[in-house]
Amino acid sequence: MSEWNIKLQMVSECTGDYELMLIFCGLIVAYYTQRWLGSFQTFLGAAWGLCFGMLIIKFLDSSRVPLLETIQHKRRFLVAGLITLSTLAWCWTTSTSYDIRLLLRGNRYIDLLEYERAISIYNQAINEFPSNNEVRAALALAYKMNGDYNRAITEYKTLISNNPDNAALHNNLGTVYYRNGNYAQAIVEYKKSIQLDGHLTAAYGNIGIIFLKQRNVEEAIPFLRKVFPREEEMLKYILTLYNPNQEKMDRKGG
Repeated sequence: MSEWNIKLQMVSECTGDYELMLIFCGLIVAYYTQRWLGSFQTFLGAAWGLCFGMLIIKFLDSSRVPLLETIQHKRRFLVAGLITLSTLAWCWTTSTSYDIRLLLRGNRYIDLLEYERAISIYNQAINEFPSNNEVRAALALAYKMNGDYNRAITEYKTLISNNPDNAALHNNLGTVYYRNGNYAQAIVEYKKSIQLDGHLTAAYGNIGIIFLKQRNVEEAIPFLRKVFPREEEMLKYILTLYNPNQEKMDRKGG
């Protein structure tokens, strides 16, 4: 056996290990790339490209064909090349814009309950894309979930100034006022929401909850009836939040 054949055999024996290492490293790079860019297409495209690249390597290795002579096997090589180019083209055409990538990155931290990091990314996006209301809405929600109600109110007011007829935004602003203890202003926003969309049952329920917390059952009932179609369901809900007998017992015990 010639020295060339011995070297070729050694390379062939090591090819499997190199392929596994290449696949492993490629998947790691693809994973962290999609984490940074916030786009699953990046990971999927990289994985597809890696797989087709390995197919070409396997084909050349199994055929023992030098690269310059692949023209003799142009049918297989052309198919593999077209598939790889199609994968790259698909990744390019489905690439996500930078502001949406930042939004997705922030959303990922929201899912992890890392609100401060999410807020930092959303603010970065707002600084570069101040007209992106989707990012601003995510920022307002992050502030609310992080307990920074004053900043959440500021962001919701900005959103409402850009879209004053959005009932959901008024309802969300009302919820922030409610959590901040400003019940009167919360009711104002909830009622604005109802005026814009009479079918938004969440706003009715939110007003009912405020009246129940204020021990004003009579005021709460008309709004809760919009939420609960059956009277017994509404009464059960009221008793869950407001139990006058329990209140009397607490007073006696005190």
